[in-house]
Amino acid sequence: MIELEQERLRLEELGLQQAALLLDAHLEAASHGQPTYLSFLNTLLDAEIAERQKRNMEVRTKLAHLPYWSSILLSNLVLTND
Repeated sequence: MIELEQERLRLEELGLQQAALLLDAHLEAASHGQPTYLSFLNTLLDAEIAERQKRNMEVRTKLAHLPYWSSILLSNLVLTND
């Protein structure tokens, strides 16, 4: 159990927050499926990359100051009724 906590801390120190959160779940799945080390690592890193891409898109969308969809729909409704 101490090794697991050490690995979780190392992942967090490297900035791999999502991988640290999912470590238990991936270890459990790996114990049932017997994947290779490379396959286990790829699965863990894929989850980290997906989370980073999701956060990146959210931040970029907020920084773009795009109008809300409801505002766009309302303006279209007003324009089409005139």
